[in-house]
Amino acid sequence: MFGLWSPSSRSKLVLAVVGSFRFDGSADELVARIGAISTRRSIRYWSVTEKTWRPFVIDASALSRFDLRSRRADFLAAEMTAGSEHYYWEKQARSGSIVYRMTVLKRSPERAVVATENLSPVRFLLLTLFDPPAIQSVVCVELISPGVWGAYLLVRTGEGASALAVGRDAPYVNRAMAIYRHLAGIPTDGEAPAAP
Repeated sequence: MFGLWSPSSRSKLVLAVVGSFRFDGSADELVARIGAISTRRSIRYWSVTEKTWRPFVIDASALSRFDLRSRRADFLAAEMTAGSEHYYWEKQARSGSIVYRMTVLKRSPERAVVATENLSPVRFLLLTLFDPPAIQSVVCVELISPGVWGAYLLVRTGEGASALAVGRDAPYVNRAMAIYRHLAGIPTDGEAPAAP
């Protein structure tokens, strides 16, 4: 999709979330939401194993480069031009620190497409669940009509995903829905979970 993944690469999981929402702002404002990495701390998702709402991440920060010591303020819409690459860091409760690369594939007043992939391994205890870049996603926002935007999220796990990390879709569905709700300005824990 969008020339991001090689046709010869194999996927272990592909998940799509599609929806539309009312928003009277501009594409710049939606791109700024994507670039506001620090706000991921406020996102909550439904944990199917614990049957409760949990923080999406414990901490998160934009990075100046692929280096945890290069933390910086959130990315501005003006920085997120077509073809630009950005790095960010998330600390998750179970997986620890993970660095991601975010690439702006398309950018116009009516449409933005942003791809993300993990650059560091995702581990749980002593096990590596995802080698880089086994977790990949694409977010597309597009103006449908005045005041109505469409959002398309595609999440993929590739060949570097451990068998322990695939097989159950519900955790991926709930995390993707949390990102969609955050992008749409909907409280992330204000509605029933997509996958209870």
